[in-house]
Amino acid sequence: GLPMDVRLLSYSIPFYAALHFATPQGDSLAKFGWGLWILYPLIVFGLVSVGLKNLMLVVGEPLFGQSAAFVPNEHVIGILYQMSILIIPPVAPILVWVWQSRDNALLQHFSTLRVAAQP
Repeated sequence: GLPMDVRLLSYSIPFYAALHFATPQGDSLAKFGWGLWILYPLIVFGLVSVGLKNLMLVVGEPLFGQSAAFVPNEHVIGILYQMSILIIPPVAPILVWVWQSRDNALLQHFSTLRVAAQP
């Protein structure tokens, strides 16, 4: 067994919960459930990426020498790992929250604000 720290991937759930429940909206629990259904596949994708990275570091060349199994290039594994650890956990909850809260009057007000040009 290779060690995997799933906390790096799953902190998007409490972050999404904080964003979601801080915004007043109708049918809040159902929307929260749908938001989790969107986030869970991204967490699974992250688990696969972390697993590939661990295999790449531990097994090395025998992993990439297999012709029968599809294994991505080591550069692709590195990019997938970085995306699943650094980009997806903080950005995905924000995107799901904005999409679910698009009818919120406060968010619509902020989206219509214009920055005044200073002389």
